Amino acid sequence: MGNLGRFRRRKRRPINYYRRGYDRVHFESLEPRLLLDSITADAEAAIIGGLESFKDWAATLDTYADMAKRLPLVNMGLSDIADVSEIAEEEIYNVVQDYFGSHAEPTTEELTAYLAGLSEYTGVVDSSDSSKYLFEVNFHGERTDTTQLDLTDQSALEYLDIDSPIDLSLTGSMDLDFSFGYDITNSRFFLQFDSLNLNATAEASGINVSAELGFLNVSIN
Repeated sequence: MGNLGRFRRRKRRPINYYRRGYDRVHFESLEPRLLLDSITADAEAAIIGGLESFKDWAATLDTYADMAKRLPLVNMGLSDIADVSEIAEEEIYNVVQDYFGSHAEPTTEELTAYLAGLSEYTGVVDSSDSSKYLFEVNFHGERTDTTQLDLTDQSALEYLDIDSPIDLSLTGSMDLDFSFGYDITNSRFFLQFDSLNLNATAEASGINVSAELGFLNVSIN
């Protein structure tokens, strides 16, 4: 047989990726923080407890002199028509408590979406970061009722010719721009008002009576 030559296996040299211009692979460490979606049990308890304190505080608003002023023709005050205590309990405190009660693993995104889906809440923003849970809210709550024109207020009736009872439609409302949340660093609930306005109106055909009470830059720590 002829000489077929010698088969020689060459040893492969390792490729120098850096010299050939290959991109380096970088592994970046994640920022040590809570997953912002998750609301801890401590934060949940503090938020519920804090909003309960807000609800209790709202119940004291009818002790303010301006809240006790009687509207002409209806002989009722703002505290009677704009039931702040009921609004704060049913549409703020109960709403947030119901969310936590129905979600075993609450998240900031879900709570934000839950509030934003309610007609009373607009402009709901989740501004949470690694040091706090923070929710910014524009809230509008209202109550409606009916009563009869107060015929005992003769001074208000001086220029009116009334020979039968008149039904009045009452509307009381609370507009509240506020933020609430939980300070992770200091382990405490917080709530701050940007504005709080209460309004009450009494309307009937040809008659319109209203009163308004506003608090600006009120904060609770």
